[in-house]
Amino acid sequence: MAEPKKYRAAVIGLGQIGSRYAEDAKRRGIATHAAAFAAHPRCTLVAGVDTIAAQRRAFHTRWPDARVYSNAAQMLQTESPDIVSIASSTDTHTEILRTLLRVTPTPRAIFCEKPLAHSLGALKTLLPKLQRTPFPILLNFSRRWDRVHQALAHDIAQKKHGALLHIDTYYTGTLANMACHLIDGLRSLVGDIAWVQSVPPWPARDTDQISALLGFAKPHHPCVAQLHHLATSDYYLFEFDFYFEHARVRLADNGFAPQLWRAAPSPHFKNLRALQPEKSPYGTGYDRVLEHAVDDLVRCIATKKSPRCSVHDGLRALQIEAALIKSAKLRGRKISAN
Repeated sequence: MAEPKKYRAAVIGLGQIGSRYAEDAKRRGIATHAAAFAAHPRCTLVAGVDTIAAQRRAFHTRWPDARVYSNAAQMLQTESPDIVSIASSTDTHTEILRTLLRVTPTPRAIFCEKPLAHSLGALKTLLPKLQRTPFPILLNFSRRWDRVHQALAHDIAQKKHGALLHIDTYYTGTLANMACHLIDGLRSLVGDIAWVQSVPPWPARDTDQISALLGFAKPHHPCVAQLHHLATSDYYLFEFDFYFEHARVRLADNGFAPQLWRAAPSPHFKNLRALQPEKSPYGTGYDRVLEHAVDDLVRCIATKKSPRCSVHDGLRALQIEAALIKSAKLRGRKISAN
């Protein structure tokens, strides 16, 4: 029997997520697009592109069998890759996508870092072409491929812990860089978001650091999620906290540490119940997400099915972010997220 075809993969943007996170000893497993392609049995990493010479040198040192380029168009013409990752800065995504859509031959798949474009307006100019593409475009909201998030989404849908009552989410950093992962996480775990309403403290100048209430679209859960922004540079924080009828589930420490509490007789008060800690059934979170994402992309090429995170999901994230910014500018007006 013939060996399955190997797909030629190239990475545009050789910075942190493209290649250089592999130099961080604290990052476990495969942490970059380049490493994910190099490790996948159906892929061969053939090229990397970056305008910065130091990035190209570091990439070539780690991946000596892959060729390096300073120009994406030249790489595409020379290599004709089957799969292209866009891991460059956000402001370059729209133009690179335009190039990939008109190059001949077109790639068989695109793996793009979030967001798809630097603004909702920029994405809308490109959207008709993106929606007509005959090949999969996968957007890296990485928690879509995390087994803990997938298991929790199943349990929420099945009401394993009873009805979902409330969700708290916490982030430091900015809306575009960090909160967008919380927004897409809520969409994949619970359901689409129908409306947003910003809450104090109002950002003095930067509307990219927002706290808000988020409501889900029917027929999804009637509960409300609260998005909490912490204005601190002292530490990094990213977590979900789900309150159910009979339990509480917290995805702490960026999802690395799932925690579970169940309702049980209170140790302190007669005739009352309290949330008691139990061993989490969800294992270790946020594990092997880039490996699973590349595996999803390879599956999509073979089956013509849609990826777990698509152009539509990228559009929804930008629409919800735009609604949040509008609500903050209007000092808490409730805004449709559609």
